[in-house]
Amino acid sequence: MSPAPSTAPSIASTSHVLPPLRNNAPTFHLQLTTLVDSLMVWVGAGERGGEVGTRLGKEWAVGMPSRGNLPPTGTALFRTGASDIALPMAQRLARRLNRQTFLSLDLPPSLAPSAGAAGDPNGPLLLLELEKRMLELIRSLLEGGNGAVINGV
Repeated sequence: MSPAPSTAPSIASTSHVLPPLRNNAPTFHLQLTTLVDSLMVWVGAGERGGEVGTRLGKEWAVGMPSRGNLPPTGTALFRTGASDIALPMAQRLARRLNRQTFLSLDLPPSLAPSAGAAGDPNGPLLLLELEKRMLELIRSLLEGGNGAVINGV
């Protein structure tokens, strides 16, 4: 007799708030959807009061882990400006998490300046800190934790 199919859900979604990374930095909202062997991550910057006025798919990319020492592959699925932050970030997340990762970013113009626009001089550092905190939170959630160390909700 064959075993009964699992009744556990294969798709789960959680939402989290990442408090400001530095003074005058926005609050980031993260939604993680775990799919079968892949992840869908949405990150958007909220207003000071915690309001979310962001859009899904403003910058959309997918990263795929590779075998061996080859770099991860990926492609931009949708871009709205000259910056391409989502693609390399999706590739790095896919490599570190060893899962196909769909990443949607909606960052403020100061962190993702378009061609010719002035950005925050600390923007690259903020993005690096954001990526590290995203990675920590996602790993914690995948290992069965609740993300309470990073999660503000």
